[in-house]
Amino acid sequence: MNYCVVNLQNKAIQACVLGAALAVGAIGTSHAAPASKSEVAPAMSLFDTNHDGSVSPKEASAQGMTAQVFKEADANHDGKLSPQELANAMTTSAPSTGTPKY
Repeated sequence: MNYCVVNLQNKAIQACVLGAALAVGAIGTSHAAPASKSEVAPAMSLFDTNHDGSVSPKEASAQGMTAQVFKEADANHDGKLSPQELANAMTTSAPSTGTPKY
């Protein structure tokens, strides 16, 4: 199979997983409870490409997360996102619009 075709299929799958993960965050209010592990797992598998259990700035950027969103999500300021920090980022909404920050 042509690499371009495979790459496009992977991007489509990634977009679906990311969309589903972000929809979880969009459903709640700006003070929603953190997403459950089962809700975060698809997003972690999408973002954590080296499977080390955390999301680096490079991994987040590759999926379109801005540096500002990453910085805000990194609650303990260790330079990586844990599954819980990613879950919190997924459920946090922008106050003025109610839309997900990412």
